[in-house]
Amino acid sequence: MKILKWLLGIFVLIIILFALTILIGTIGVLKDGKTDKLKDQSVLTKAEYGAEYPYTIDKLAIHCENQAIWLEDNSLNKYALNGIAYNKFNGRGDFKGYTTKISIKNAQTKETDIIEKALKLCN
Repeated sequence: MKILKWLLGIFVLIIILFALTILIGTIGVLKDGKTDKLKDQSVLTKAEYGAEYPYTIDKLAIHCENQAIWLEDNSLNKYALNGIAYNKFNGRGDFKGYTTKISIKNAQTKETDIIEKALKLCN
């Protein structure tokens, strides 16, 4: 009887350790894949560029996919940096048009610099 209780205790301990392993793995996936959506993307911030920052929105994520380059704000609104992105998103509710809608005239940082930075994400 003592051996049976001992085996049952070992079995329960193994189940608990297995459940903890699954839980820790799930937390890691959620942290890396779900809650940190900007992890693998480059982000532009006004703090980074200072007075040279070229946009009216203080923080934007840069995206590049199949040569389509666009910026995205915290509300997930998209702004095209090239015609490929414009054609990709045109007609969608979250698409706001070209970045000229959020550009600051005479900004020191040129959009060509931003496009070059974005193209590095495609490669």
